[in-house]
Amino acid sequence: MSGRMLRAMVFSIGTWATTLQLVGGAVAFLGFSSAYVRARYGLTLRAWIWRWVPRFGRWAKRMWDKLRRKHRNSSINVAAPVITAQMGAPHITMYPSPLALDETLPLEQRVAQIAEYANRLQAEVPKLMDEVHRLDGRIDQAQAGASDLAQETLTHLRDEISELRTHLDWAQVLDLRWAIVGLFITVVGIALSY
Repeated sequence: MSGRMLRAMVFSIGTWATTLQLVGGAVAFLGFSSAYVRARYGLTLRAWIWRWVPRFGRWAKRMWDKLRRKHRNSSINVAAPVITAQMGAPHITMYPSPLALDETLPLEQRVAQIAEYANRLQAEVPKLMDEVHRLDGRIDQAQAGASDLAQETLTHLRDEISELRTHLDWAQVLDLRWAIVGLFITVVGIALSY
């Protein structure tokens, strides 16, 4: 082959057109693949490939073993299940203490016991009311703090979601930009081939 023919083959428009079509198709393939992998798996194309390569090796080995009719060895180990249960002792507090009425006493003394018990209960009522008011105040404070915290959390989450959405949109635009460049190169290659 003469140098002139070789030069003509290397610099012919058809060769360049075909090369551009091949390069454009490859760039478009990578751009669309990157967009797909990011949308489907939430990974970059490089990270997905590094995750996929070991699985592909295992799959290829399984297929090769099937073609050679080589079976994998399998073993199953069965162990007895273990069930445990624990139970705590119940704790019951009775407040105020129950009335211990002595049935052997005469009626007047039993009435006196009931009156004493009623007086004790009456003396406990102000303490109980104070405790109820104190607990009401604490509940109101907790509700106010919880609603403020819920509002702050909701605002923070909305901001984070908006930022994530913007980041995802930018990544998809970048992936699709590469695909568009690849398609443009392919179109130029096709136009040069005419």
